[in-house]
Amino acid sequence: MSMSQLLLTKVENAFAFAQYQVRALTEREIAQDIATRAAAEAADFFQLLRVGTRLWMDAALDPDVSRIVLLDAPSVLGFDEWREIVARHGLGLIAGGLGEAMEAGAIARQPVMPLAHVITGALDAAALYVADADDPVAARKEMDPVLERLIDTLRA
Repeated sequence: MSMSQLLLTKVENAFAFAQYQVRALTEREIAQDIATRAAAEAADFFQLLRVGTRLWMDAALDPDVSRIVLLDAPSVLGFDEWREIVARHGLGLIAGGLGEAMEAGAIARQPVMPLAHVITGALDAAALYVADADDPVAARKEMDPVLERLIDTLRA
């Protein structure tokens, strides 16, 4: 490998690492913002999940969020790395809320992590549906009742 190829490889690796850090930071900031805002508005677990879901769908309407976090990140970082970021920042919040809801009897007891993965997957798929739609606002309106029904199915 020539010196210029080696230098180019190092620059490409540094750029890829910088992109990873930006995306991880963005995902963490979005998750923290949603959690904080939802907690301020919600009185119980189901309201918390509804508000958090609404805020996540709002984020999907933001062109920067949809492009960076939802559309570019999986292809730039690779699906596995993107899922790791999602798991690190969103999955834990959902799992914690589910565990507390099960303790309170609001949700039937079941394994928390598989349920958290299913909910996270559904919310990410919903956000991708909205972000990638020709008309994201219309797609969001279509998705809202679907997510409401999904949340209602969790009741004990």
